[in-house]
Amino acid sequence: MPRVFSSLKPPRAGGQQASRWRRFGAVAGQVLLAILFVYLVYQLFYTERGWLAHRTVSERVRVLEQEVELLRQERDRLAHRIDLLRDWSLDPDLLDEEALRELGFGQEGDILILLPEEKTHQADEGGQ
Repeated sequence: MPRVFSSLKPPRAGGQQASRWRRFGAVAGQVLLAILFVYLVYQLFYTERGWLAHRTVSERVRVLEQEVELLRQERDRLAHRIDLLRDWSLDPDLLDEEALRELGFGQEGDILILLPEEKTHQADEGGQ
């Protein structure tokens, strides 16, 4: 074998060079394990599928579930008001309230007192 490649051969057992290779292998193995450990810990906590991302997504899900519940309650309230406006269950008070609001005669928070019509108006028409 040519002398150029002799330095690439693994050392023979029993020499100083062999113990250096063993130490180098042991240290290199420990370094690789440490690098692997750091990489896995980083992946566990800081990536898009890590623990911190999971906490953020869980919090967002909780907030959105609360929002969905509020929207369901609002939908149920509006559905009830719509049912009151249907022909078969028409509520006269609700109809008056909606008419006044649409015509602009009342404002939010107003209290309306409806008085019976006066009979003098009918008497005037009949007397003429």
